Amino acid sequence: MKKILLSTIVVATMICSFLPEVFAQNERAPLTKDKINQIIDEHFQNSNAPFNWNDTDAYTIWSAAMQSDQMLAIGYKLPSMSKAEFRQNIGNTNFNTSNWEDIRQDIVEGTLQKNATRSPNERLDRTYQLPFGEKNKLPYVYIRVYDLETVEELIARDDIRFVEPSGYTMVDEEGKSGVGCGDYAGAVNAADIVSISDGGVSAIRSWHHDNHNVPCAWANGWKGQGIEIAVMDSGVSDFHPQFGANFTSGNSSVRTMNKVNFYDSISGDDCGHGSSMTGLAAGPYNSTNPSMPVGIAYQADVNAYRVAPNVLLETSAEQNAVAAAYVAAADDADIRITSMSLGYIFSSGAIASAVQYAYNKDLMMFCAAGTSTSFTGWYPVIFPAWMPETVAITGVNDAAIGSRSRCETCHDGPEVDFVTVMERASDDSRKAVSLGNPPGPGQQLTMGYVGGSSAGTASMAGMAAVIWSANPGESREQIYNRMAKAADYYPNRNDNFGWGVVDVCMAAEPSFVPPCDPAYSNSNVEITITNIVFPNSDDGGGDENEWVISIAGQEYFFDVPETGASGNPSLYHNSDVCGSIPMTINLGNSACGETSIITTVASHEDDAIWPFSPDCGSADDNDDHESVNTNTVIDFTTGTFSHSSSAGTFVFTFTTSCTPISNPTVAVSGVRRVCEGDPAPEVLFNLAGGTPNYTIHYNLNGTPQTPIVTASSSATLTVPTTTPGTYTYEVTKVEDATSVGGTTGCYVQTGTYTIEVVASGSCELEILSRVYLQGPLDMSGAIPLMDVALNTGGMIPAMDPHFGTHAHGPNALDARAENTVVDWVLVEIRDGLTNTAVLSSIPALLQRDGDVVNYQDGVSPVLIPYPQSGNYYIAIRHRNHLGVMTNAPVTLTPSQF
Repeated sequence: MKKILLSTIVVATMICSFLPEVFAQNERAPLTKDKINQIIDEHFQNSNAPFNWNDTDAYTIWSAAMQSDQMLAIGYKLPSMSKAEFRQNIGNTNFNTSNWEDIRQDIVEGTLQKNATRSPNERLDRTYQLPFGEKNKLPYVYIRVYDLETVEELIARDDIRFVEPSGYTMVDEEGKSGVGCGDYAGAVNAADIVSISDGGVSAIRSWHHDNHNVPCAWANGWKGQGIEIAVMDSGVSDFHPQFGANFTSGNSSVRTMNKVNFYDSISGDDCGHGSSMTGLAAGPYNSTNPSMPVGIAYQADVNAYRVAPNVLLETSAEQNAVAAAYVAAADDADIRITSMSLGYIFSSGAIASAVQYAYNKDLMMFCAAGTSTSFTGWYPVIFPAWMPETVAITGVNDAAIGSRSRCETCHDGPEVDFVTVMERASDDSRKAVSLGNPPGPGQQLTMGYVGGSSAGTASMAGMAAVIWSANPGESREQIYNRMAKAADYYPNRNDNFGWGVVDVCMAAEPSFVPPCDPAYSNSNVEITITNIVFPNSDDGGGDENEWVISIAGQEYFFDVPETGASGNPSLYHNSDVCGSIPMTINLGNSACGETSIITTVASHEDDAIWPFSPDCGSADDNDDHESVNTNTVIDFTTGTFSHSSSAGTFVFTFTTSCTPISNPTVAVSGVRRVCEGDPAPEVLFNLAGGTPNYTIHYNLNGTPQTPIVTASSSATLTVPTTTPGTYTYEVTKVEDATSVGGTTGCYVQTGTYTIEVVASGSCELEILSRVYLQGPLDMSGAIPLMDVALNTGGMIPAMDPHFGTHAHGPNALDARAENTVVDWVLVEIRDGLTNTAVLSSIPALLQRDGDVVNYQDGVSPVLIPYPQSGNYYIAIRHRNHLGVMTNAPVTLTPSQF
């Protein structure tokens, strides 16, 4: 049965009288942790979209905050600025100006005042409420909020970007403490380490370097020199000498290391995870400890940022530390790469803001796609790796490409950009080899296996540093482009593994100049043909051969001697243009997402006098084409191609160049359930970048639909609710109005919004109500409580007394302090015009604090069949007391589940 969450309260008393007080919303009990987890679970089960707190309602957000540390992360913006505009301009906006300061001050002071008024019994000293201070580099604050009404008011503001419970976790503290931590030391199979020597310096390296051709890159002199990596993790060891003076000695002496703690005051690495990741990315190469494994970019500079005590980013302190680290890295002109093998199943607005800021500052950010634990194994790609600004990495085994599978515990999915080989297919216990984390100075030399997407991410960050060190003048997009072109799935991106395994040596080679990558394909592309070798042939019409060469819809006419020509004649004509070799063909952005183009060669008859007549070959000069030959694919990466025909072989030599233009982007995500016949919900598409007008291409349940054309930064679709079913709207690409060479650019997109229309009669409404039975009610305590004598005396019937068809669950009557069950009640939905007409009813149980709960477990909210949006009375009845009903119809409107 489908559930729809309704944010309303039904309050009543029994025993022939009504309780005059109507409870305010801020007196509602928060959802239980089990209920919140159920909401999250069902989101994942019904959608491939990430879980974002802002896709839920205020009641769920408030409940999650109350079930953790009451801390909310609140992101703000200028009221006139859309969220898409904020995202696009975050890197060049000064958030310390008065207009931004006024908004922050209003949020902070307003919330503090509301806390004092609405929650006077809570701890309200300023330090407790704002543990990270009142001012951040980015426009967000952390503040404790205690009542639902304040959360609702914050969400309703037009200057708010997000409101999130920053400390909520799906598991208890004891279930997650130390996740991902260890000394990462142990016996290593001799076949998994390789002895190396360079300049008389001996060391060892991990076996997985071979799968990425890293030794070849080293041999060519590309070792990460001049590139700075920020490893954002749990810090690095104070006890392992390879992270001390040895880090900058031997073949690694031409670099620096900087240690910064953004999280707490602990020195070193009390977890071990950060040490192991830093070792994979950039462990030193020296002879002091020749038995220790070398990192991939062993000459790269390193900033070791401590941002968390383990691999789960689930508290406001950790999220704030990560955000601060991203901002620091973005503001450091020397840092080009970040590696973060941490994350969580929820999004964090603070971290997302910092990632967007860093992306706009041209950082290349590698993030782990996720490694399974008991509470994350069912989710594909975690946050922030699912963000389009990051480069998502996962780990795979060393099987051949056709038999490749993700590592034993790794997550995968369409957000993954690249994969790292870091696990043996024959034995998943044999993983990448890295430096360990000794517990103290007595055990200094340690190494061992490390796996998961964590190892994949740190390794890939090292590979990117090696590639960048060979091409220091190139941009982030160009380096990504090199990696994609040198990966083994290219040009066909895999749904789970992205571009695949990168050949580092190929990607680093400066002469390897790939074209515009499909992931960054909205670019102006030019192909310059520098030479053409024409075959020796006779067209039977005279002393010359006349050829027309067609490339990307453009025709170029040549007259060639029967003896053929190499790069001659120098003249050609194209429409009304005369030119000469070399000839440059502007493809504009017509090859969106393509890695090649098509050419054809045909003979033609030119009646013009050689050399070309002044009109450069008008239509009268060029008769019908003849002898059209088979199409030939021009692979952008080759630099040369040949075309075979009945006349002989044509050989072309060419170069390509790419000039990126502003990429248009479109974002859509979310899940919603509505009842059949309800008002039509809307799917919202947010656009940014590029040049309007935009054309959004999308599928409905896998079938292409008529594209949406819009000149604004957003577009909406209304979804009819007349037919039950699941409707998934999937974005495939967006085009903008940029016109170069008569073409329209496009940009490949992903994103879905799913709306489920539930058949009438199958919907259920979640009723949150509080009533009291006057006889057993005791008002003398801090809160009103009813007597539980019927329960303790075993006198509550097993079957409901109203229908005799519903049995309570085996643990529904368990003692739970103020939540212990008092007796059965009946909940009804009645017609909004005729309040005697009962449309739907369900037995329920009454807790001693007045909460009406589900009869199956005695804890969860009541679920009742939900007819359709409209105005209804809600009534609650008891077998021995006078029933009560709302004094006016209540508007029942479904919200996002």
